[in-house]
Amino acid sequence: MNTENTEPSQFNGWLDKIIAQEGVTGVACVDYDTGLSLGVRGVAKNEDGPVIKWFLDNKALEPGVGSYQYGNTRVFTKRHENIIIAIYKDELDTKEASASRE
Repeated sequence: MNTENTEPSQFNGWLDKIIAQEGVTGVACVDYDTGLSLGVRGVAKNEDGPVIKWFLDNKALEPGVGSYQYGNTRVFTKRHENIIIAIYKDELDTKEASASRE
């Protein structure tokens, strides 16, 4: 996603599309360089940005592969250029999905 020429209303629409997906309880977009939140929806908070960046910087979280526990929520991350996308899913939903694949 190219955010350089994206108007805030377009960016907000993109966040709204992600939060509307089944099982998603929150979404955060974070600037990789600064750790500042670019936008959040659902259970995600602006304060989560620096935490997500810290996990990535300290190799405790691998973008696109790793996840971490946040209360009853599992947070999955994906990095696209200088943007980190964190998708929050209810832990029960992720366990049910894993069980159905077995």
